[in-house]
Amino acid sequence: MKQILLLTLLTALSLGLFASALVTSGNSINVQTNRDPVCPYNLMAQVIDINDVLLVWENPVFVNQPMGFRVFRNNIMVRQISGSNVTDCTIENVCAGCCQFYVTACFDNGSQTAPSNIAEVTIIETANQDAAASTPAISMTVFPNPSRSTVNIALSGTKQYDKADLAIYNIKGQLVRQYSMKGSKNWQWDGKDKLGNNVTNGIYYLKATTNNGNLMHKLIITR
Repeated sequence: MKQILLLTLLTALSLGLFASALVTSGNSINVQTNRDPVCPYNLMAQVIDINDVLLVWENPVFVNQPMGFRVFRNNIMVRQISGSNVTDCTIENVCAGCCQFYVTACFDNGSQTAPSNIAEVTIIETANQDAAASTPAISMTVFPNPSRSTVNIALSGTKQYDKADLAIYNIKGQLVRQYSMKGSKNWQWDGKDKLGNNVTNGIYYLKATTNNGNLMHKLIITR
């Protein structure tokens, strides 16, 4: 009788340990598959002007704050940026052709994170550089910046009869609001999306498209 009871207890104990191991293993797997990103992510690339590229990305909540970021073009580092939470930079005078960019965060001990996703752009070679240089320059003024409510946007260098489009994107590259106006160089954005809801605090990008060229400007909303 004692032997039967002892065998029963040993069997129950073994089953309990086995179940515990399964639970522990399952939790471990869940942690691995649901991990937050540990490197820069949502990298986007936008050609501005003729051969300049604007890069915009998001950063995770780093366990250890990085000392800066490295930008790579076609697997070659082209820029090192100081700062613990940089989310954009402009690479000037990019050669014509297809370019692939990615970003890493770097630390004091010389290590760096895994690369972000790859963002690809194509720079078109201008057949007539003199003609391109003579194209009227455009500039965009955004004020106030940072803004708490209404934002004023003004373009200069465009003619009154030129058609100008303005698109507002959030940091993830999602279109928030769009305007199309002819014969006007000034807009007012009320800080609302296309559904009439107030946008959240954060970084936004304003892209103006005219027949004199394109221009992008960074805006910070803080309420």
